This record gives sequence, C-alpha cells and structure tokens, in this order.
Amino acid sequence: MNYINTATTSFYRNGEIIQFFDDVLTLTEKRGGIPKKLTKQYQELKTKNDALAEIFNSSRKLVHTKDIKEIDEKRDELTIGLRFLLVGLTKHPNPECQKAAERLLEVYDSAGKRIYRLNYQLQTRVTKNLIDTILNNATLVADVDLLKVVRDYIDALQTTNDAFAEAYVIRTQEKGQQEEGEMLELVQETILSYRKYIVRL
Repeated sequence: MNYINTATTSFYRNGEIIQFFDDVLTLTEKRGGIPKKLTKQYQELKTKNDALAEIFNSSRKLVHTKDIKEIDEKRDELTIGLRFLLVGLTKHPNPECQKAAERLLEVYDSAGKRIYRLNYQLQTRVTKNLIDTILNNATLVADVDLLKVVRDYIDALQTTNDAFAEAYVIRTQEKGQQEEGEMLELVQETILSYRKYIVRL
C-alpha cells in the first residue's frame, strides 16, 4: 500500500496554511489538469481555501495586525538566537559553563527545536512554558545566572512573549470573537477537505 507524506498542517499559521493549500491546488492544475475523480474534492478545497483567504486578508487590515507581526518577528529572532547561543556555549572553555549550557539546551529542545514555526497561540504557550520551566528550577536558574548573556536573552524573550500575548488579545477584541471563531472553524473544515482531497490522489 502506498502512503503520501504530507505536512503537519496543525502547526501552520493561517497565512502559511492558506498558501500551502493554494500550492497543492496549483500543483494539481499544472500536472495535466484536474482528473475527473478529483473534481468534487478539488472544488470543495478551493472554495474553502478562498473563503479562508478572504477572512484572513480582511483581518490583516486591522490596526493591531502590524503590531503583532513586528512583535512576532522580534520573538522569533530571540527564540532562534537563544538556541544558537546555547549550542555555542556548550563549547565554552569553562567546563562548568559547558554543563550549564548543555542542561539548558536539553530543556529548550524538549520544548521543540523549531518553536518559532508554531502558530501564534501555540508558540506563545510553548514559549511561556519553556521560560517557566527554567525559572522555576533552582539548578537551571543557577545555570542562567552563570551564563549572564543567557539571562539577557531569556528576560528579553519573556518580555516580548508577554507583549505578543497582550497585543494578540487586543487584536482579537478588535477583530471580534465571532470572526475569530469563524476563522478557526473554517481552518478545521479546510483541513478536513484537504485530507479528503489527498486520499483521492
């Protein structure tokens, strides 16, 4: 039996998942048109994805969307930078610093090496849990204090993550709970249509 390897769509952000579905549909078109067996599933996925894109594009015009994007980019930079820093510090000339970096890197990686690729809400939650895990463990706090530059990164990441969470709440209120719920529901419906589509490939 043949299996199709496909993306883990649950981790995608709204813009990314819309682009992914659009790419899937375009690829089908370029490979000789839409086969008859796929016509119904293709049209269903396209209709759902077009509706999703319309809601998404309207939300991007809201005042706080720009703020969210800027804060998220800063958070991503800090998240990526923190891991690179810890990897580098595992080669520190001081063995004690090496061990401290190794412990912190293990905790970081247990939360996921690509936290910055998660959707907004999941990234916020995972980042908060990671920081809480570190700051509520006496050994890890001592490691952070030993590696002073790591403390700078964690403090900045915590501040930025909190700022993002606050901005996201404001944007959600501006956007309206009804539209937010509609977006989430439509994302799930589109994912379901996508799964039905690839089963027929």
